[in-house]
This record gives sequence, structure tokens and C-alpha cells, in this order.
Amino acid sequence: MTEKRLSNSEIKDFQRCRRKWYLKHVRGLALKRERATGPMQLGNRVHRTLEVLYETNHDAEAALRELHAQYDADLLEFPEEADALEKERDLAHAMVEGYVQWLEETGEDEDLEVLGVETAREAVLDTIGGTVVWLIGKYDQRVRRISTGEVSALDHKTVDDFSRVRLLPLDTQSLHYELVEYLDLLAKGADADAERTGGVIFNMLRKVKRTARAKPPFYMREDVRRNTQELRSYWARVWRIAADILAAEKAGLEAAYPNPTRDCTWDCPFFGICQMFDDGSDVEAVISLAYEERDPLERYRRS
Repeated sequence: MTEKRLSNSEIKDFQRCRRKWYLKHVRGLALKRERATGPMQLGNRVHRTLEVLYETNHDAEAALRELHAQYDADLLEFPEEADALEKERDLAHAMVEGYVQWLEETGEDEDLEVLGVETAREAVLDTIGGTVVWLIGKYDQRVRRISTGEVSALDHKTVDDFSRVRLLPLDTQSLHYELVEYLDLLAKGADADAERTGGVIFNMLRKVKRTARAKPPFYMREDVRRNTQELRSYWARVWRIAADILAAEKAGLEAAYPNPTRDCTWDCPFFGICQMFDDGSDVEAVISLAYEERDPLERYRRS
């Protein structure tokens, strides 16, 4: 019997664009040389910096050292992009420095006890067509509210603005992990309703330098909680998506049709070769030069 491990990232890629999904998750392709700067790169660097901030009990100096160490390393690897990297470094430093000041001024973390960095977790969804489908997920940190004892997940996000806060209850990243946790607890014979995480605290940092012209707020937190019925509804949805993914894997590239949007230029590593699959170009020759095979679940296995 075969097995399939399904992350929220793969589900989102499948729904967003099947061609991107196929190249990344089925063929396991990734650019040999990634871009040095951009929304995803900035988000990843700030994300790692905040991990250090919480791992060191709010040692701001250690966190900022980590931030600058990342940029110093990338300057050695991408000297031709030095100007863009230095510009982004200034933005990232201002965001993190301001975040630390915001915590001191508001006391937002005073009621939170960091329990540690969350490792990857997995649980069986179901057996579909002879394949055991596992759901896999990972959060940033787990925290406990000192005043209530309630355990929550803390999830860091860098955002352009807070206009999409109302969409957070529909965010499948947090919903996916909560379902993984719930199924895992059930499989272990635990009282899943009583022991599961009490929702997610979305910790958002705006990508601005907080200049005199910039308008606050620059930081925001939003609690999102799920009831058991939401998890059951998501289970049914993911079951159907998993069945579609398994069918598309068997069909191969034929079922991996593209879905172009204006975000392709920055959020898809396959933008440069996408049209080549349709115009008769020797796309495989380009893939052999510019791409390499990587495990799309590496970050989960590392955890």
C-alpha cells in the first residue's frame, strides 16, 4: 500500500495552479539559484529573526544579529544584488526593531509563555484508492496564556497592510494544522476536544519603515478559534482535494494545466518556463540547466 503526505502548501499550490503544483510537488523541482530579494525572501528572513527573538526570551540584540547574519551571508552569495539586499535589510531591521518597541510599549507578550518551537506533526486522513493519506503541518511557536492556562499557536506574518484580517478565519494554514493535531490526538486515544490547541494568534508586521509619512498601526494581532464542526467540514474538503491530487498525479503533466494570474511573476519559480510547455520549446533542456530536484517536504522532515 502506498503512502502520501499532504501539506497545506501542496494543497494551496494545487488549487492555485496545477502546473506549479506538478513541477514543485510531483517532480520536486526548484531553482538552483533563488532570487535574493522579494516578498517571500523578506518574509522568511523576518520569520527566522522572530523565531530567535522568542527562542532567546526576547533578546532583541540576538534577534537583530541573526537578521544581519542572514543578509551578510546573502551578500556573499549574491554580490550583484547588493543594492537591493541593503535596501531590504534596512526595511527588515526597521520592522523588527519597531516590533520590539511595540512589545515594550503595549505589553502584548506579558501574558504569553513560550512553550517552544513547534515541530512538524502528522496524522492519517484516510485511505483513498489504496493510498494512505497523511496530513502534515507545522507551526511557528506554541504559547500559553499565563492568565488562563490556554495553549495557542503563534504564527508570524509579514503583510503589506491589515485589510485582509477579516479573511484570517478562512486561512487554511491554521485550519490544516488544527485538523492534523485533532486527528493525531484522536488516534492516540486522547480527548481531542479538551486537549487541542486553543486557536491561533496571528502576529502581523507591516512591511513599512514607520517614517513620519507612514500611518499606524504597524503591528497587529488577531486571535482565530475553530470549533469542532469547522474541523469536520475541513476534513471532508481535504478528503476530496486529496482524491483529486492522487488522480492528477496518475494523469501526469496532462492534468497539470496552468492558471496564470498577475502574481505569477513573483510567487512562482516556474514563471520563466511556463509558456515553454505550450509553444514547442525544449523546456527540459532549460530545466536541466536552471533547476534541480529537492524534497518539497524537507522543512517538515527537518523538524
